[in-house]
Amino acid sequence: MITGIKNVLLFLVLLITQVTTCSAQSVLGIKFGSSYDYVKSRLEERFGTTSVFAKEGGLHVFGLTMGDISFNKGEFNFQRDDKNTYFNHAEFWKIYNSDEQKAAEADVDALYSLLKQKYGDKCGTFNTGSFLRFYWFGENPKTSGEWLGSVVLTKGNANDGVPRLYLWLKYGPIYYIDKASDF
Repeated sequence: MITGIKNVLLFLVLLITQVTTCSAQSVLGIKFGSSYDYVKSRLEERFGTTSVFAKEGGLHVFGLTMGDISFNKGEFNFQRDDKNTYFNHAEFWKIYNSDEQKAAEADVDALYSLLKQKYGDKCGTFNTGSFLRFYWFGENPKTSGEWLGSVVLTKGNANDGVPRLYLWLKYGPIYYIDKASDF
C-alpha cells in the first residue's frame, strides 16, 4: 500500500515537473517547435507587418520590447525537413554606448531576475572572464545537460570602430531534427 502511494506521488511530481518544463519553453508566447508561418503571423500581430522581415530562412524584428527592455533587433531561426519548419532558436540584441555601462548592467540584471522568476532554480551565472555578465537559464528540452538560453553583457567595437556594450539574450538552439541529418 505504501509503495503504491509512493509511486503515485512520484508520478505526480514527475508529471508536474514535465508540465512546468514544457510550458516554459517559449519566447514572446511563441512555443519552440512552432512552424515558420505560425511564428511569422504571431510576430506580425504583435509588432506589425512592417517590423517583421524574412531573411536567410529566418525572421528578423527591429525595435521590439520585451518586458521593460527595448531591443534593437530580434532574430527567429528555424530547422527544416522535407515537410515542416521548427522554431528552434531566438536571439535579441540591445546596443549601448560605452558610457552607459551602469544602465546596461541594470538591464541585464533586471532581465535575469525576470528569467529567474520564470525558470526558478534552473538559472545560474557563468564566469568566463570574457564577459561583463553571463547568466544561463532553463533546460534545453531536446539536449540533456544543456541550458535553454543565456543573457550576456559584453564590450566590443562596432563596425564603425566605436566601442559599445551589447546585451545579448539567446534561446536555443533546440534541435528538433538531428544535427547530423544534413550529412
